[in-house]
Amino acid sequence: MKLQNLHTHTSFCDGKNSIAQIVQSAIDLGMSSIGLSGHAALPFPCSWAMKAEDVPLYYTEARRQQALFAGKIPVYVGIEQDYYSPTPAYPYEYIIGGVHYVKKNDRNYSMDHSAQALMDAAKESYGGDLYGLAEDYYATVAKVADKTGCQIVAHFDLICKHNQDDCLFDTNHPRYRTAALDALDALCGKDLIFEINTGAMSRGVRTTPYPDKKLLLAMRQRNLPICICADSHSANTLLYAFREAAELARSCGYKECMYWDGKHFYPDQLPF
Repeated sequence: MKLQNLHTHTSFCDGKNSIAQIVQSAIDLGMSSIGLSGHAALPFPCSWAMKAEDVPLYYTEARRQQALFAGKIPVYVGIEQDYYSPTPAYPYEYIIGGVHYVKKNDRNYSMDHSAQALMDAAKESYGGDLYGLAEDYYATVAKVADKTGCQIVAHFDLICKHNQDDCLFDTNHPRYRTAALDALDALCGKDLIFEINTGAMSRGVRTTPYPDKKLLLAMRQRNLPICICADSHSANTLLYAFREAAELARSCGYKECMYWDGKHFYPDQLPF
C-alpha cells in the first residue's frame, strides 16, 4: 500500500515543525514518500505564507534534507502557489495551485480565515450576497492552473471550509452549483489532479474532507484524477483522515488515485 502526502507545511510558513521533523515523521509512519509544499509568498501582508526573503531559504533547506534522507525515504520538493503569488523562481518538482483570496474593490478577502470573515466580505463588497462572493471565488479558481502552472488543484471548494452542514450558504443553491461546476468545466482538459483535502478536519473545522461529495461525484463523472492530501501543518497529521478520504473516493466511484514519483504522476490503488 502506497502512502504519500504531497501537501505539507513547515515552520518556513505556518507549519509547526521543521522540514527534518516532517520527513522523520513520514519515516516513522511507514510512508512511501513525502512532499514539501510551503506556501509561496504573496505581494500583500499575510500571516501564513512565506516571506519573500524566506523562499530561497526554504528551497535550499528542502533540497538539503532531500539529499540527507536519500535512501531512507523519497522527499519531493514542491510549492503551494497561490493565485496571487509571484511566478515561482525555483525548479520545484511539482506545484499545488490554490485560491485563498478573492479581490474585490481593492480588497483582499480571505476565503478560509473564518466564517465571520466570509460574512464580512459579503457585507462589505457584495451587499450581503454570499453567492456573489462564491461566484467570484469560483471564477478565480477557473483560472488557477493558467496562473500558477500547477499540476494539483488544492482544496477546490475552500470557500466551504467554514460552511460545515451549509451553515452559511446552501451548496445546492443553483447559483453556487453553477459557479462551482463552471469552474470545474473550465479546468477540464488541462491535465490536472484534484486533491481530496483533509486539512480542515485535522484543525477541527470540518468533519468531512473537501471537496464535498457532490463535487467529487461531478469530478468522477468528468473522469478527473484525484490525489489524497492532508494539508498538514504539523508532523503528527501527515496521514490525517486518509482512510476517510479514501472511503469517500470509493463511494464516488474512484478506484485509484494519483502518486508522484519525482518525474511524473501515475495512477495506483487507493490507500486502505
